[in-house]
Amino acid sequence: MKAIARTDAPVAIEGDGVELRVQPIGGGMRAGFVRLPKGADLRPAVVGLPDDPGHAPEALEDSEYVDFSPTDEFNHVLDHIRSQG
Repeated sequence: MKAIARTDAPVAIEGDGVELRVQPIGGGMRAGFVRLPKGADLRPAVVGLPDDPGHAPEALEDSEYVDFSPTDEFNHVLDHIRSQG
């Protein structure tokens, strides 16, 4: 597995203190570098997806984390979120 820096991944979603950078890592997977400000609630952005809203984060504090997900499934989620704005 290769190393990927957050700053090398392109921005997929940005606004209101939320930043999501996404980088394919091979094998049909991608890494998502997520920054959320305290109080961010992503549940409304995923309403309408299967298992609505499934597992969407709510930031109780300023947060950063890395998410690993299958690329195709996550692209579907990204397309849905982008269509909301």
